[in-house]
Amino acid sequence: MLTRFEELLGTDFAGWPTGDVDDVIYGGYDHAEHRERVPGLVSLLGDASAADRERYLACLALVARGEPVGYETVRQLSLDPRNAPWYDRFIDPKFSVDSSYGHLSAAAADSREPAEEKGSSALRVEAFRSLIRMADREYLRGEAGGSPGRGRGAGVSSRHP
Repeated sequence: MLTRFEELLGTDFAGWPTGDVDDVIYGGYDHAEHRERVPGLVSLLGDASAADRERYLACLALVARGEPVGYETVRQLSLDPRNAPWYDRFIDPKFSVDSSYGHLSAAAADSREPAEEKGSSALRVEAFRSLIRMADREYLRGEAGGSPGRGRGAGVSSRHP
């Protein structure tokens, strides 16, 4: 039996298990079926009992796919970035600092098309503005170190599995 996380982000859109969460997060652009997973991702993001890594990857997927709730989550968390449940879980290997907001920034940058398609472009801009306001306090270059969804050796370490 698959866990909720495995169903949402550990299974590709053909129904096959995958060890590369990034394929599911970013591969969603090419599959309309990704919309069927949105309610589950929103639920996972809001589940305080879920693992921090899983909640973060749900948020990352929602942002990458242009979903309003993903952008709004980034806006809210940017008010107090170190209070995010996943803060300090994804560490840039070169600078040894949290890289979660850098990955969220990269996902937002790549989500122009789905945001336009879903009518969430204004929220995307607001999420960017929120990230820019905290750029002097938080590391936003996380995408340079690899992706948080990949397993060992991907360039970004997770302090807490």
